[in-house]
Amino acid sequence: MENKIPTVDEFVKSRFQNSDRADFESNKRNVIEFAKLHVQAQREAIKKKATIKKRYDGNIAKEYWEDIVDEQSIDNAYDLNNIK
Repeated sequence: MENKIPTVDEFVKSRFQNSDRADFESNKRNVIEFAKLHVQAQREAIKKKATIKKRYDGNIAKEYWEDIVDEQSIDNAYDLNNIK
């Protein structure tokens, strides 16, 4: 899957074109931190609210199904290092 989300350089340059270099670097760090906070908050919300129905095997009765969320798969779904 191709990442079509702009890098912070592209994002900040497109919105803060009249900023000097010091402002640009400060804005860049702030945008990266902001994005990471939101990704982490989204991961936690998904872990709390997402469910996946899984059957143990074969034709086990529905009352023996278990709700399972693979939290690590959520954490690994999008690498925070992509936020740059």
